[in-house]
Amino acid sequence: MFWKIVFVAKFETTLNRIFEIFIPNSDEENFLHYKKNINKKGIKKADIKDIFKLGYCYEFGKGTQQDIIKAFYYYKLSANRNHSESQKNLGYCY
Repeated sequence: MFWKIVFVAKFETTLNRIFEIFIPNSDEENFLHYKKNINKKGIKKADIKDIFKLGYCYEFGKGTQQDIIKAFYYYKLSANRNHSESQKNLGYCY
């Protein structure tokens, strides 16, 4: 009986970890995650990738309402810090 309970508990824990790894977050969760990271560190110290991804979310309306002006703003911030994808997307905005 005890072994069965331990096995089931370990199996469920492993299964939960597998689901956490392979099931992506929703667009809204990702958007809020990037926004929170930027607000926590401040825009000048925030990770360039988070700034770029926030711009991407705004450009395509992923997890938020589509806003090209905000997308342009965040792309420009990360492009000024030499993020190549941001520079490319910023060029598309022009």
